[in-house]
Amino acid sequence: MQDFLNAHAAAHPEAAKPRLTRAKPAAPPPPAKPGTPSWMEDFGAKPRPAAPSPGTRREPSAPSASVPSKKPDWMSDFED
Repeated sequence: MQDFLNAHAAAHPEAAKPRLTRAKPAAPPPPAKPGTPSWMEDFGAKPRPAAPSPGTRREPSAPSASVPSKKPDWMSDFED
């Protein structure tokens, strides 16, 4: 670092002499308040339905995503 400062000072003799300063340590952030803020309540995990018992098996339904019935209106924006 001193080499860089010395080279810079030699290239610009009329400039003020650079000073090295120490950074001041930042104050630690205040401790977090316990509990969940009210604005975060909407982002909580949704309750899941109970898992079906192993004795009750459902037949897999036909995949509805493979055969779309109609394109949504917004998809027309991407057609050539």
